[in-house]
Formats: sequence, structure tokens, C-alpha cells
Amino acid sequence: MKVYTVFFTETYGEYGLVGVYSTKEKAEQGIEEAMKLYHGSDYVEKTWDRESDELGYERIEDEYLVIESELDKEAHVLL
Repeated sequence: MKVYTVFFTETYGEYGLVGVYSTKEKAEQGIEEAMKLYHGSDYVEKTWDRESDELGYERIEDEYLVIESELDKEAHVLL
């Protein structure tokens, strides 16, 4: 089972957890909601700048970090 963890990253190195999602689509919905909270409720942007690194992390708009990871059954039960 895969999970997608999304962090908001400040330019100055501070991090904030946006959420943990079961699908990439839900993670992107979470990012969209966070952008509306941060930039204002009228914020609409569907074309995001994206960068991926060698570890598989994806950075969106230089503000959000998406980490895809495997979640095994035992860890899932603990959550």
C-alpha cells in the first residue's frame, strides 16, 4: 500500500505537515486546499511547476514536498 505525505516548506527551512493521503489525486487535492488557505480562497492554479529528485520526492511550486512511500500491513494496523 502506498501513501503520499505532503509537507508545506517555507523558504527559510520551516516545514508543516499538510497531510497523509492514500492516493496521489487526494494528495494534490490537499495541496490545492492548502494553497487556497495560504494564497486566498480565490486562488486557482491547475498547472504547477514540478521537480523530482533521485529519491523520488516531488517538489510542487517550490512550496510543497510530496513523498511517496510504501506502508506495510503492520504499520497500517498501528496507524
